[in-house]
Amino acid sequence: MNHSMIRSGSLQDPAKAALQIAIRQDGLVFVDGEHVNNIQLVPMLAALNTDRSKPLEIRADRTCPFGAVRAVVSAAQSAGYDRVRFLTGPIALLDTSPAHPRG
Repeated sequence: MNHSMIRSGSLQDPAKAALQIAIRQDGLVFVDGEHVNNIQLVPMLAALNTDRSKPLEIRADRTCPFGAVRAVVSAAQSAGYDRVRFLTGPIALLDTSPAHPRG
């Protein structure tokens, strides 16, 4: 893992054009509010990475499996993201119970 690409942030930081990834406590991953499975994650992130300077922000529930966070960071690296920030704060904003999750 390239630790130089990881930066810490907070929910109070402005997140103008950042792509938002959220990881729920059950390990489900959401990209800008849309459920994405592990197989779709790298291709989706790569397709969304048209502006190489656009940061990626990862917000994970503190009780989610570490493997889920590691998989998202790995996918971000594979998709070419150079700037990854971790946000802290409540994940209650993630009321995303997927009625029809992809895959």
